[in-house]
Amino acid sequence: ENARLYQSAQRQAGEMAALAEVGRDIASTLETTAVLESISDSALNLLDATSSAVFLVSPDGKHLRPDVVTGQDADEIKASSIEIGVGIIGNLAADKKAEFLNDVANDPRGIHIPGTPQLSEERMMAAPLLSGDRLTGMLVVWRLGEKPDFTANDLQFLDGLARQAAIAIENASLFENSSRRAAEMAALNEIGTEISETLDMETVLNRIAGHAMEKLRAKDVVV
Repeated sequence: ENARLYQSAQRQAGEMAALAEVGRDIASTLETTAVLESISDSALNLLDATSSAVFLVSPDGKHLRPDVVTGQDADEIKASSIEIGVGIIGNLAADKKAEFLNDVANDPRGIHIPGTPQLSEERMMAAPLLSGDRLTGMLVVWRLGEKPDFTANDLQFLDGLARQAAIAIENASLFENSSRRAAEMAALNEIGTEISETLDMETVLNRIAGHAMEKLRAKDVVV
């Protein structure tokens, strides 16, 4: 009993340290991929998982695309695309729900990821990445073969990692938006300065068109 309690305490300490480290990563960098890789590695190692993946919502909002994958079958998982509302992960994404399953093979929602092994002993756990009420992705881990069942404590830790992942994505998005806005304001100020330097309408319009092409990365501009 003492040995079990000691192992549990050690594991909880490891999980808390991992969450703290991810928090420091988020505070020190806007490199989202690096943070997500750290999160995926922590999930893989501390949850004794076979594979771990961070899926992000596609621009059209209809699919989940694997952004970071670690562990077994990484290439096969990275090549997959999950429709939101389809399969176990897709259904959990649609419901914005975290859940662990210790009998994936017999779950009626299950679909097979091409190229990965189909085993009778497969366990899976998933947690949503949420920005407010908006789904931005899913954090998923798998245990294949003779491994212990996932528990509610495991899910709590995974959910904590998913929250950190969502924060990292939100921070990167806010920085990108603020940087774009700053660039737009700088361009407007530059245009204003150039307009004040000439009264020739053709020159003014050409300069406006040039700035529009540069900032909007357009091939053609019509004024």
